[in-house]
Amino acid sequence: AKTQQQQQQQRPPQTGSDQGPDNFEPSSDELAFLASLEGGSAKPEEETNLFSFDAEEEKLLTLLIKYGSMLITTQAEDEVNVEHELEITLGEFIIFELWRDEIVYENPLYKMVLDEYIEQLKQHRLPDMQHFMRSPNPVISGFIIDHVMDKHEISPKWKNFGVIVPKEIDNAKRDAQRSLFSFKSRKLSHFIHEKQKQLKAVPYEESLTVLEEIKHLDMLKGRVNKLLGREVIK
Repeated sequence: AKTQQQQQQQRPPQTGSDQGPDNFEPSSDELAFLASLEGGSAKPEEETNLFSFDAEEEKLLTLLIKYGSMLITTQAEDEVNVEHELEITLGEFIIFELWRDEIVYENPLYKMVLDEYIEQLKQHRLPDMQHFMRSPNPVISGFIIDHVMDKHEISPKWKNFGVIVPKEIDNAKRDAQRSLFSFKSRKLSHFIHEKQKQLKAVPYEESLTVLEEIKHLDMLKGRVNKLLGREVIK
């Protein structure tokens, strides 16, 4: 019933002598539907600030480079949706989670570094910080110096450069999980927001497809939000 109601609201309002552009009043259902759309009538600059992901992208990328080779245990579903424990590296886990929900980086610098990490995984290599420091691309090596290495070296939790102590391992796992799923939740909210704007602009006959896409994104976001409250990485 809700889907039919939303579809009907995409049809243009009837016009007549008593319902012109100046005195048309939307119904209560139409007002409720419009109110449910995230971001509503936000100005372009407000939307830019609302859906800026630079901080999340940098934080997750830093964790990926610093701790990507760390072995973790997580739950994975097989082809019949039965969960099993799986031991993989933190880097593989983060890359897989981004891939499964089609999450891509937007910041060109961070995307360049992430693409290099993914390319190394495709070649069955696990890149570490030294790999990126030796990069012939000064943009990539500069990112390590400016965003990763300084914090890495001055951290009081590190006994020796490149050696992770037990407490650091636990903190890294929690931090990576929280950063990853918070980032994914915001990105999926952004996708839903864009689809809702699209829904208001498409012809009635195309609205069913957009509504199905919104439904699918809502399902993905629901999964991510549930995982935010669970210990996924051990």
